[in-house]
Amino acid sequence: RRDACPTSGQLLLPVPVRGHRSIFNLPSGIATSLLAKLNAAQAAGTGSGAYCSKLTDFISEVQALAGNKLTSAQAEQLIAMADQLKTSASCH
Repeated sequence: RRDACPTSGQLLLPVPVRGHRSIFNLPSGIATSLLAKLNAAQAAGTGSGAYCSKLTDFISEVQALAGNKLTSAQAEQLIAMADQLKTSASCH
C-alpha cells in the first residue's frame, strides 16, 4: 500500500512546548529544511554562538512560512520551542 501523501514529512519538536511534544505533518521539503536547522544547532553545541545563530535562522524560516506553509498556531509553537531552547542556552 502506498502512502496517501508521499510528499509529507513529520517534524517532532525536540523539546516539549507548554508541556506537550508536538508533531507537525508538513510538506517533506519544509520538514527537512526545519530539521536541518535544528540539527545544525545541535551539532554546533548548546550555548555556542553557532548554536544560537542556527536557532535564530530556524525562527526566521518559521516566520517566513507562517500563514503560508504553516498555520499561525504551528508557527507560534515552533517559535516558542526555539525561544525556549535559546533561553535555556543563555543565547542573547
